[in-house]
Amino acid sequence: MSFLPSRRRATVLATAAIVATAALTGCAAGGGGDAGTEEGGTVIGIANAFLGNSFNQAAVALLTQYSKDAGFAPLEPTNADGDSSQQISDVQSLISRGAKGILLTPNDSDALAGVVDSTVSQGIPVVTPNIGVNTDKVFVNVRPSGIEMGTLQCEALEGNIPDDAQIFYVAGFLSDSTGRERWESFNDCVSKNFPGVTVTMKEAKWDPVESTTIIETAFGSGQQYDALVLASDSVYGPGALSTLKKLNLLFPVGEDGHIYLSGIDGSPEGLQAIRDGYMDNLVAQPLVQQCEQAVAYLKLALEGGTVEAGPTDHDSEIIDDGGVLTDFIPALFVTIDNVDDEAIWGNTV
Repeated sequence: MSFLPSRRRATVLATAAIVATAALTGCAAGGGGDAGTEEGGTVIGIANAFLGNSFNQAAVALLTQYSKDAGFAPLEPTNADGDSSQQISDVQSLISRGAKGILLTPNDSDALAGVVDSTVSQGIPVVTPNIGVNTDKVFVNVRPSGIEMGTLQCEALEGNIPDDAQIFYVAGFLSDSTGRERWESFNDCVSKNFPGVTVTMKEAKWDPVESTTIIETAFGSGQQYDALVLASDSVYGPGALSTLKKLNLLFPVGEDGHIYLSGIDGSPEGLQAIRDGYMDNLVAQPLVQQCEQAVAYLKLALEGGTVEAGPTDHDSEIIDDGGVLTDFIPALFVTIDNVDDEAIWGNTV
């Protein structure tokens, strides 16, 4: 179901120049002008939950570029800045401005279900890249499995922490499928495979300021933690590293005092932290492929096509969960041994 395979490499190489523009134009929430449109193509909308980190900035750049490559005329992307009510308004605004299809990265998998239902009832298909939405009216969710990624983070603990380790886990938004799956799969795996390990979890709701405050409070309290596990290295990583350094707790892998550090995303900042020796590993999201496939699915939907559960032609599998279809794109585990792999989006976008 891949409609854009020949464009992938060219698009990835061209995207670096787009990211800065997307980061700026995408900051207009809701009613911005139609600066992002082009003449001659089907008008679509790109509705983002937030754009305050490298991952989401890269995602909107890729979605915009792939949309143009597919012949669409994307409206200026919206940024709800983590506000579900604002994102609902953003979707409605995109429709009022002529969008015939929506690429939606929901702030909350449940809170956005209603607007997806109403949008689809108007004959406007919705595809959700990166974070799924909990309604069977969505054409398809396109994302990596949070269960897979959380489990990979857990399994990597083997041999790297004490049997009685204290782990501090900074979760995402537990009301969205991505944040919930990452945390629950990690915690379940630790409980099953590392019975002597204690995990303390705090929810930071994909907010870098809140996560930094949480980490500073926890690690500055005098409580000894052996590991810091992040639900997102792009959102939480920079603040985590600066906080550990500020508290004189940042030591390279292999040195006494090193706090085991792991994240999910595969951001440029996270990859550099591995190269610098401070981060042990991370799980890289398949950002390029999930954006490419999301646009391909929207094209399919607008052409009257359908999606069915089962293996795809792009090495993933579509799962039907109570009528909600999700294409789970495989993630990539990253250590110092493969940190420079060009398959990792943070090395090329």
